[in-house]
Amino acid sequence: MSFGTAKKAMNVRAFPECERGFRLRTMPDARTLSASEFEDMLRTLTADAVSGDGNLGCLACEGCERCRECTFCVDSTGLSRCHYATGCTECVDCSHCEACRGCSACQHCTLSEDCVGSAYLVRSTGCAGCTYCFGCVGLKRRDFHILNEAYDRATYFEVTARLARELARSGLARRAP
Repeated sequence: MSFGTAKKAMNVRAFPECERGFRLRTMPDARTLSASEFEDMLRTLTADAVSGDGNLGCLACEGCERCRECTFCVDSTGLSRCHYATGCTECVDCSHCEACRGCSACQHCTLSEDCVGSAYLVRSTGCAGCTYCFGCVGLKRRDFHILNEAYDRATYFEVTARLARELARSGLARRAP
């Protein structure tokens, strides 16, 4: 491809980047994009996204990296549309979570991983549509469970309060699940 042809095939577009101003990038016309050009540009785009530490569209977040459209989060990485999260990683649409990883649409969860649409989980993994689970794995649409066993509401709060105190004293409460 000659220089003139290459110049005609390229469009120059401005992509806004929050906190860094506008940055010009060259984008080839997709109709003339070869497979090797596509692979090169995808590799570059992926590397830029992974290596970038800027937050886009975030409000009052502190110590966060690569977050998008979050508010009042602290020391988190790779969040999207989360609010009041602390120490979370790769969560989406979560609020008031602490030290969670890979959760989606969860609220008030702590030390939990890969949970979806759940609330008030502690040290749980892979739960969906659950509320008030403590140390549970893989539950779906369950409430008031400890280690995957059902309890009545009063017993659940009594046992989890005692366990939380004992775990805090022993130093085990802050370990990842």
